[in-house]
Amino acid sequence: MRLYKLIFVTLLNIGCLNLCKGQSTYTPEQKALMEIQKSHIDANVPNKAQFETFVKRDIAKYFYKPYGVVNVKWELLREGPTQSGVAYPKYYIWAKVYKNTKLVNEGAVRIEAIEKTHFDVTDFIAINEIKNNSKDIYSIFPGLVCEKIKGKIQ
Repeated sequence: MRLYKLIFVTLLNIGCLNLCKGQSTYTPEQKALMEIQKSHIDANVPNKAQFETFVKRDIAKYFYKPYGVVNVKWELLREGPTQSGVAYPKYYIWAKVYKNTKLVNEGAVRIEAIEKTHFDVTDFIAINEIKNNSKDIYSIFPGLVCEKIKGKIQ
């Protein structure tokens, strides 16, 4: 939890502008970090036309082992990627998994964009697990995303 707070505060500080006569006052270190983060996003996130197709495909692939062929409906829990250091850009999703027309599972998913070709599911926490112990989500998802997740289960 402490690491997530540190990352959040760092990103918040980087994102804040101190305006002085219309000029931003980023330090050289902040500018360099922002450029690195942008380069990781540019190198790994597919274009808008492919994004939805890849997310749906790769989440369905993740759920193939337990359920076979499934249909996935999903929504972003946070707009845009989260970029920390040199890791792959992350997205946070609420997914509903259907076998034919029957809902077989749903929950919170963390995925990472890789080389503009696919997404890997790094974590999935099913709705029942969240209901039984909602504190577990805080070890995987950012605080504001956790609040959205909690809103999904109420």
